Amino acid sequence: MVNVSWFAAKAYCEAQGKRLPTQDEWEFVARADATRLDASTDQAFLRLLLEWYSKPASGPLPAVTDGVLNVHGVRGLHGLVWEWVHDFNSTMVVGDSRGDGSLERKLFCGAGSLLAADVSNYAAFMRYAFRSSLEGDYCVRSLGFRGAKSVKEAPPAPAAAAFTTIYDLPGTWRTQDDQPLTLDQLRGKPRVITMGFTSCKYACPRIIGDMKRIETELGAGVDNAAFVFFSFDTATDKPAQMKKVAGEQKTRPRALDLRHL
Repeated sequence: MVNVSWFAAKAYCEAQGKRLPTQDEWEFVARADATRLDASTDQAFLRLLLEWYSKPASGPLPAVTDGVLNVHGVRGLHGLVWEWVHDFNSTMVVGDSRGDGSLERKLFCGAGSLLAADVSNYAAFMRYAFRSSLEGDYCVRSLGFRGAKSVKEAPPAPAAAAFTTIYDLPGTWRTQDDQPLTLDQLRGKPRVITMGFTSCKYACPRIIGDMKRIETELGAGVDNAAFVFFSFDTATDKPAQMKKVAGEQKTRPRALDLRHL
């Protein structure tokens, strides 16, 4: 079945007591060949996949039964059609993508292959890139789906602590002045909050720079807002280190708090 949207594919699978496979599940099964669970490092196997991806789909689609059977007993993952997965849109657009509005214009389009583990597996890169281009209502002649069902149901997840806002999260932090602080103490005014590490020499200084620019653009209203930079690096980002970075960044006193857990 092709020319079917993600919504229709999902609904059909649910009606059959199944579901769409996740991206990780699909990729795990797709790396197998007829005899091995993982053939993703075999250049001959990868070459066969690339030969298919390089061929235009000009004629009728081949029969599903003509697909190669892999060691899992699954047929036709390669060589037939692209397939919907449950989390097709989970591939993030980041700074190395033209879809990002950052100033790094020289960077290439990489978001489509963000989660591909092996950079030599170009077929996987193409799949990730294709998925990142999809929207749920697309109906494409070369895009179909298959149903999946868990052999063993996962145990129920432990109950998470209930919270309404970030200020309800538990835990005690230390400020750059080595004073204890809980998140509920930050209530009372709008805050720009971010996370980073002082050992980061690329993205994190840009983040602090962005916060300083926001502070400047607020003008007279800056006293009605506050800025907080959190670090989870308890080994490096001690209070003294956070205070040192605040001084190096020439932040306005008390305008930018740097904290660690």
